[in-house]
Amino acid sequence: MLKVFLLIVVGLGGDAETAKTFHRWSNTLAEASDRLGVPADRFVYLVGEPVEGDKKVSGRATKEEVTKALTKFAGTAGPEDLVFIALIGHGSFDGRAANFNMPGPDMGPEDFEPLLKKLQTKQIVFVNTASASAPFLEALSGPGRTMVSATRSGAEHYTTLFGGYFVDALNSPEADADKNKRVSVLEACLFAKAEVNRAYEREGVLAT
Repeated sequence: MLKVFLLIVVGLGGDAETAKTFHRWSNTLAEASDRLGVPADRFVYLVGEPVEGDKKVSGRATKEEVTKALTKFAGTAGPEDLVFIALIGHGSFDGRAANFNMPGPDMGPEDFEPLLKKLQTKQIVFVNTASASAPFLEALSGPGRTMVSATRSGAEHYTTLFGGYFVDALNSPEADADKNKRVSVLEACLFAKAEVNRAYEREGVLAT
């Protein structure tokens, strides 16, 4: 029977309001872990800055803790299992290298690649909802990997809306386009993309 392993990493929020938003998204995903069939021993939830109302938090979102979590998954996830990794926060790109912003050293694709290679599972879902996240998709794509980024390029450095709608989609019957009572990653992406477009239209602003 397929087992699901879930790692949620919430990076630095920058300001209090944005941090609350990121934690609201991540808490929604964490609370859905039981429904998604992820028991406590296959679930790790790391946060950069604790916020009131956090639930199920395992530890601090540092490079060391992420490495520890994925190394643990590598030792227990079998070939037919699924490892789901969600990054929620801010990202940066200097024209050459992209990073996910965390307390202490940031993490880029070059940090995640060796960790993903350790996983025996043939199914990895890697979702980066941060700004400037497209280079992660380009660098980490490969067989058996479902990659999701919130931006189309590294130059998009503003806080994204995609993550909130993507998480909502995983819990929403509206996102179930084929009505098979389960939401695929593709369905969640399409739902989130449509909702981001609607949000820009409601605000009367141009999408970046």
